Amino acid sequence: KRLLYICQQEKVNLQSGALDKLIQLSGGDMRCAVTMLQTAVTFYDEINEDALVEVACAVPDKQIQMLMQRAKEAKSTDEVSRAVKDFLLDGYSGQQALSRMVDFVA
Repeated sequence: KRLLYICQQEKVNLQSGALDKLIQLSGGDMRCAVTMLQTAVTFYDEINEDALVEVACAVPDKQIQMLMQRAKEAKSTDEVSRAVKDFLLDGYSGQQALSRMVDFVA
């Protein structure tokens, strides 16, 4: 409720689904959520889920799903290792990826 109030007072154009994504990315930390929101407003006129993922430097859901699909289709541990290495070489955080994969599996 407090984040919605801030958005209304600051006239932030918050798109559908963005509030839930903001809460998820901030881990429920209000200070983090406000900072992320301030950063997003600096770069984007409309704040949507993609904008928040971008400013949070988070691994996009699509990338996690692709990694999990490649691992599932792998015929050997070498193929799984290659998929993970490719993912990491794209600059994504391994720690964040593991956390997000647990969320998807759970």
